[in-house]
Amino acid sequence: MKKLIATSAIVFLLSILVISYAQPEQNVQKAPPVSQPLVRQGNFAIKLVEVLKLGTAKNETEAENMLAAAGIAPRNGWIADYPLTPDIIGELRSAIGVALDSGK
Repeated sequence: MKKLIATSAIVFLLSILVISYAQPEQNVQKAPPVSQPLVRQGNFAIKLVEVLKLGTAKNETEAENMLAAAGIAPRNGWIADYPLTPDIIGELRSAIGVALDSGK
């Protein structure tokens, strides 16, 4: 009798495991990416021209030139293919403040 109970308990537990793994996975959440996606300076320049309402830029070079004419540029100038870093964002924030104070 004890063998029958033990055997049926093992079969029951194994069947639960098999059934739980056989179910399709639902609500599976992927882990967030380790690194943030990079934003190119050229793409940011186009969006910044739109947000600051300096006009409409047809391409990255035109957007960078419009921003530079308004006095808004990173310390080393715009480099369209380089990523936007926290340092560059800080430089742009300062440049925007100076441009606003000077009335550009």
